[in-house]
Amino acid sequence: MFMAIEPKSSADKDKLVASMQALAAEDPTCQFKEDAETGQTILSGMGELHLEILVDRLKREFKCAANTGKPMVSYCETVTKPVIKNFTFDRELGGKRHAVTLKIEVKPLERGKGHTVDLSREFVNTVLEKPLQECVRQGLEDGISTGVLARYPMTDLAVTCLGAEIVDPEVSDEVAFRSAAMMGFREAAEAAGPEFLEPIMKLEITTPPESVGEVLGDLNGRRGSVLNMDMKGDLQVVSARVPMAGMFGYATAIRSLTKGRASYSMEPDLFELAPKNVREEILLK
Repeated sequence: MFMAIEPKSSADKDKLVASMQALAAEDPTCQFKEDAETGQTILSGMGELHLEILVDRLKREFKCAANTGKPMVSYCETVTKPVIKNFTFDRELGGKRHAVTLKIEVKPLERGKGHTVDLSREFVNTVLEKPLQECVRQGLEDGISTGVLARYPMTDLAVTCLGAEIVDPEVSDEVAFRSAAMMGFREAAEAAGPEFLEPIMKLEITTPPESVGEVLGDLNGRRGSVLNMDMKGDLQVVSARVPMAGMFGYATAIRSLTKGRASYSMEPDLFELAPKNVREEILLK
């Protein structure tokens, strides 16, 4: 989970960076980076509570006042059907023509498989130069890392460059190959039924039996699904899976529902295709 963070004033910018570096050195699950497109500094952690603690430590221990944006969920993108596309890159840049045609295949993989980038034997036999092959790999990786729907990284897909048509060695250079790979991948991915993947959390709640109804009703409102229910002594243990997007403010909610007598633990489980209404919400942001 991540949130935008910025110093209260421009004079505090260096202090904020130094403070976050100190936090990251202590806690490997705390990371921060600058978004290349928005220029925002993004702080990421393992959950809403973790982010709250990190911000509190910045203020208390490091005396570093900061403004923070609402925590956001780290979605991913994927494809749902196989597609093969021929893409021609032919442009004049800096007074020089760059042109090449690449044949690119994109197909979905099982959940949790990540992504693969390959060059077919036909492509390698056509493009013998290793630097040009590497340019294609880098272009495909660049396309995967930026996605096609909302700039989220893509996963659970296989990408293969199947072939190349070289115009001329002087024209079909590294710029042409890398640009064609990235733009050709995006065109293929857009035709391959791109969808969002949302992170699903595994949730275990221990609650008094008389509060089970309220707890289950709240889970239903958060798009959760109950996996199992067991008794542990005098307490009811509810195991469920809930989208991370539905877990904001849960610590406060469960205290209110059970008069402070319930506890819970939560950990990442898997990614699933986001439903249509969630997809529309993401695209409107």
